[in-house]
Amino acid sequence: IMNGFIKAFLLLVILYPISGKSIEFSMKLDGSRQFSSTMLYSGSVLSIGTNCSFSRDQSFQLVAGLNAPIFSIGHLGDSGLAAEVRNPEAGGLSRLQERTFFRADLRSESLSRIGIALMFWDARTGVVWERREEIDAGIIWVVPISNETWNLELLGEAGLFRNRINDESWYPDYPWRPEGAFTLISGRLRHFKPGETRGITGILSGGIHLKPGWFSALSYVYSSGPWRLRSRGVYSSEYFRNADGESLDIPLEISFDCRYRPVKGLQLTLDYQSGVKKLHTESRSFSDEGSAAIGWRFGEVQISIESDWRRIFEGKDIVEIPACKRIKGRIIWDHNFLHLGVLGGLEPREGWTLRFEGAFPSHGAWLLEPYLELHNPGNIMLIDVRLKGRWDIGRNRLIFSVFAGDFGRDWDAGPKTKGDFEVEIRWIRKFK
Repeated sequence: IMNGFIKAFLLLVILYPISGKSIEFSMKLDGSRQFSSTMLYSGSVLSIGTNCSFSRDQSFQLVAGLNAPIFSIGHLGDSGLAAEVRNPEAGGLSRLQERTFFRADLRSESLSRIGIALMFWDARTGVVWERREEIDAGIIWVVPISNETWNLELLGEAGLFRNRINDESWYPDYPWRPEGAFTLISGRLRHFKPGETRGITGILSGGIHLKPGWFSALSYVYSSGPWRLRSRGVYSSEYFRNADGESLDIPLEISFDCRYRPVKGLQLTLDYQSGVKKLHTESRSFSDEGSAAIGWRFGEVQISIESDWRRIFEGKDIVEIPACKRIKGRIIWDHNFLHLGVLGGLEPREGWTLRFEGAFPSHGAWLLEPYLELHNPGNIMLIDVRLKGRWDIGRNRLIFSVFAGDFGRDWDAGPKTKGDFEVEIRWIRKFK
């Protein structure tokens, strides 16, 4: 299959460049001595991508994908209800405004999720087969109602857990999951008004070795001018499993975020998430976390300070982990063709970070984006450096990026991991 993708890609490059939008070639080398190369053809009807990588142990991996109006194959990504059944937690606030569809990630270097999707009538119905980690699954969905006011989506999934997850230790690292067939049925009803969206989701799960379980969620989004408010509340029964066969650690949970961001003046952000956590015993435990930010936009200058917290209303008897996760601040100046920023952060028991970033000019035929970051995760100060540039020559665009991280610790004998070093060169040719 992969060889066929490569041949099809080259055929499109040779025969149909004029009908396409662009073609891209890129090469990347990281600190673990892994080399990867990507070819991407973007057309008005078809888009095809291939990615091959070579690692230090001489292993070779090839990933390819294709997207067409009614057909996708490769490393699939999902949206809407299809993503909600895999990750139904309260933190998925953006799911309510997403329509359900599948698309291949043409830049993916991973084989962890490979599948084929057929979609018809503007993705109002579709069929998917995919192989995820330890799971083979078939998915079908239909949207019987879709207009300016109402939208109803129905999705069913049936599959096979290929292996059993069973850790015999008294404190398992992974949640227990049986092998065998499973089934999942879900539905989502949404109501639209100017500036508002409301939705309700219901999911039923079960299998040969799984007891039936159910899940429900209520979601709400409001957006008007500088204001945006999103909220989501979920509840799942004791035996409910998501599409990956995992039970929810927090079966009863609520989450919301609020944004106030006018063009000038006061800027506010507030996030909060709380729920009742399942323990390994029959008892339950309340947990919550959140963040708040306040700032001001003075035209060219922006100033803000933000704090993240692990416990807000939760009991204070937990002393092993500090309640404050992080305090961050930033000053950004945008003036004509110049962008400058200073960002700092402090994490209790983890250390501090200080970052200087810039970009110039802000528009034109070329652009440079450097940054320098100092961070202290312990008793040693480390340095990260990155330089990214772009150069437009007619219909051609050349992009290069060089990153080197953790100077002061990991560079005694050169870079050792992906996070220590990465260099990438991309060339994009636009046909229109």
